[in-house]
This record gives sequence, structure tokens and C-alpha cells, in this order.
Amino acid sequence: MVLFSQIACLVAIVCLGVFVFKKYPIQLQLREMVLASLFVVLALVVSYFSIMIPLFGFPSLKLSLSQIPLMCLGILLGPSYAFIAGVIYDVLGLLVNPTSFPFLGFTLNNILVAVIPALWYQYKHSKQSILTISMVVGVVSTILFITYLWTYTNTAEFIS
Repeated sequence: MVLFSQIACLVAIVCLGVFVFKKYPIQLQLREMVLASLFVVLALVVSYFSIMIPLFGFPSLKLSLSQIPLMCLGILLGPSYAFIAGVIYDVLGLLVNPTSFPFLGFTLNNILVAVIPALWYQYKHSKQSILTISMVVGVVSTILFITYLWTYTNTAEFIS
């Protein structure tokens, strides 16, 4: 089941990448690359200043502001840079703070945190239906994930 979720996340990442880079081709300029790298490093630094809130005796709720620099990057530089920054942020996060085996669902989450505000900003300025598409994808993926968790029978294996 874990392999299925990894494959599903990989397919979602590839499809989102094809859509973003086809619709918004990247224009490599030094100013934008430096700005993107600064936002990614800022997000990594801010991620260390998080608060763990215990719920039911376990530290299970993590409050962090590390997504805000990624969202700002997406709005300022566009969806292409946001996609790349989401991937780089996840890879650097795994290198700086290795916790376990990399899960592509977290990578997809970091990409979506950066790309959705970028698409929303582009939608507001170009009047296309990108926001509707991203919302539909988000709702469908959330429903699929909740269904997967609801039908999962062996919770001990899921947690470990």
C-alpha cells in the first residue's frame, strides 16, 4: 500500500510538472534564480522555528511558518520557479534534517504549497480557470487520501 501511495504521488508530481512547465515556460535569469534560492534558504531557516503542540499526550501538531516564503516565491516568480523551489526545499530539508525514508507525498505537499498561490496569482491577472483546476485536483486528492486512511485496517503498520 505504501508503494501505491509513492507511485500515485510520483505520477501527480510528474503531471503537475508537465502542466506547469508547458503552460508557464521557465526563463532562466540570474536575478530570479538568486531570489528563488534566498526564499528556499529562508524557508529552511524558518522551519527550525516551529512549535510542537501535544495532543492526547503525543507531540502531534506542528506549527511552522516555513510555507510562507514558498508562497511568496510562487507569487513573485511564477509557477515554474515555485515548482522547482518546492522540490529543492524538500530535498534540502531531507539532507539537512534526515528523519527517515523520503515520502513523495511530502514533496508533493511542498510543491503544491508553492504552486497553488502562484497559479492563483496568475489566474487573477490572466482570467483563466487555473484556480478551478487546482482546487478540483486538491479536493480529489484529499478525498482519495481520506478514503485511503479510512479503509486502512492495520494502523500499527501505517504508523511505523
